[in-house]
Amino acid sequence: MKRKIFCILLFLTPLLLTADQIVLKNGGVINGRIVVKTEEKITIRSASGELTISINNIRQWRMETSAENFLWDADARLAFGDLDGALAALAQSLADGLSYPDLIQFIMPRIESIEKIFAEKKDNKNKYGAQILSLFPADGIAYFKDNPTSASMEFAYYIARMLAQSDQPQSAARLYMSLSHDWYEKNKLNQTAAVNFLKNEILRLAMSGDYDGAVEILEYLQEVDHELGRSSKILLYLKWAARLREQGQWEEAADIYQTKIQDISRELAANRLSFLLDYITGAAKKDSDCERGIKLLQKYGNLLPPDEKSKQFAELSIAAGKIALDDKRTTAARALFQSAFEERGAIDERLLLLCDYKERATQLKPDDYLGHYRLGLFCRKSNLECEARHHFNLALASSELKEEAMNELALLTSKERLKSMADAIKLFDMNEWAACLDLLQPLLNDTTTTQGLEEAARLASLCRQKMQAEGEKRPAKAIVLFQQAERFFIFEDYERALEKLEIILRSYPDVPVARQSKELMQRVKQRRDLARLEGKEPLSTGKVVKPEYTPLDAGELKSQINNLLDSLNEK
Repeated sequence: MKRKIFCILLFLTPLLLTADQIVLKNGGVINGRIVVKTEEKITIRSASGELTISINNIRQWRMETSAENFLWDADARLAFGDLDGALAALAQSLADGLSYPDLIQFIMPRIESIEKIFAEKKDNKNKYGAQILSLFPADGIAYFKDNPTSASMEFAYYIARMLAQSDQPQSAARLYMSLSHDWYEKNKLNQTAAVNFLKNEILRLAMSGDYDGAVEILEYLQEVDHELGRSSKILLYLKWAARLREQGQWEEAADIYQTKIQDISRELAANRLSFLLDYITGAAKKDSDCERGIKLLQKYGNLLPPDEKSKQFAELSIAAGKIALDDKRTTAARALFQSAFEERGAIDERLLLLCDYKERATQLKPDDYLGHYRLGLFCRKSNLECEARHHFNLALASSELKEEAMNELALLTSKERLKSMADAIKLFDMNEWAACLDLLQPLLNDTTTTQGLEEAARLASLCRQKMQAEGEKRPAKAIVLFQQAERFFIFEDYERALEKLEIILRSYPDVPVARQSKELMQRVKQRRDLARLEGKEPLSTGKVVKPEYTPLDAGELKSQINNLLDSLNEK
């Protein structure tokens, strides 16, 4: 079999490329690359392998340039599907002086064969991608920009397409962007494929934190398709700002909302700024966090409606006040609370009472039992029950105040039991029987008093009856809720879908459909986050996320943006 292949190649290869040639005395001709030549013998590497021939059997031989020989070698290896060897031979040919135009001239007639072999090498695409990339030195991509011939453009496109399938997406993007707009105009299908890839590359770079690279592609993309560039710009800026927000670079994130996103959509910019301020309020662990938030509000608050700006200021001020209060800086806390109340036009008396309490508590000595007793009275009358109980317990150490303190503690207990019963009744009326029973349990377990015990026991019995009756209906009710959630999910009403699923997991955690509900909830949240255009997990990990390059057209992108804007307007 090898003999047959060898004979066929002897006949065919001279028609493809020139190579070293040995003419035998018997008239036979061998084409290949001479690798060893001595006074006694010559070794030639042909398509069928290496042959060593005695000088006595050779009539004559001819040697081509090294570059030509490696081209012949590459061609022969491609014929046998040896892409690894072919690429290595091409690299050697370039090293021995082969020019880019000659490389292009060699590859283009064989590009379909190369792509076919490449596609079959599923497990080695990254390896071959690196080999293909090694064919181009640092100025290789610049070559295509400087030499925009039809052949060079087509060559660059096909190479980019193979690199896009390997772990060389950035190089693929650079090659796609090196192609001229005139060439793309004449090759619309290729333009569509390139644009789809570049759009996905923007997302990949943004998710990995390489926003400079993403912006570079975006600017090119906008020249090709202005509308698609606009949609991609929104995606990029939102993800960029989200990353900055999570890294604590709040000023930089707010600047993107004002300087980048506002020009595209004021509603979107306002929504994201409001979210950022909410985020700061929730994440605040020290005064400086809230102060940064207030400064941001002062600088970028023009994005927000007046009512929203006022609300954000009040919430940030209250958050800062609570931090100050925890640090026993009551004067600062009171000033912050007053600022919030003036802005919001409503006063939370409890916060001011807490300031009064902190001021009085810091002045008390541990053995000032009368002072603790009096502060306990103040707290009880101010509905600061937890603080009141603390100070009455301290007053118990005084023999003179022990009886009064015990009476006050009993009064607090009675008040707390009455409140617990009232809350339990509300839960019962809301059909929250399990929660009602949980609230009643401490009352039933308290053996120190019989106050309200009979009423609590009666209500607990009713809860158990309701829960038993409900247990028989639970699976069917849960299934109905699950089906409703599925319908909302299909129609992209993610919040209502999550609402139904949360009811299942909260009220029916033990039914069979609960497991499916957890899985669906994860899918709904992922889809919702995609709709909001800010996926938190990939951004927070800092890992490079390599998506599959599934084409998404401009219509789909614009639809995502429009859905987001609609949801913001509804809110």
